[in-house]
Amino acid sequence: MLPSSVLAWVLVAWFFALTVIVLYRLLTGRIPVDGLLSDGSERFSPARLQLLIMTIGGLVAYVTSALSTKNLPTIPDSLVGLFAASHAVYVGGKATGR
Repeated sequence: MLPSSVLAWVLVAWFFALTVIVLYRLLTGRIPVDGLLSDGSERFSPARLQLLIMTIGGLVAYVTSALSTKNLPTIPDSLVGLFAASHAVYVGGKATGR
């Protein structure tokens, strides 16, 4: 077995273990998520929701592309544009106090 293959398996195992630990802590409440989708006044924040959805969607798209090509792909300009627009909506909401 090549050293690069061993390293690849070690990295996969490490990321899997990290994912399990984070999910466990989220489910047991050791990582608080109170206020994740609300602003400072405890109101629901649509800007935060769209930012969260865009971030998770972008991550899934990038990881799917990386796994299918078995290589780290370049980030497409369209994805960068979507992230920029998403963050602009979030910052705009913060600036207007909504």
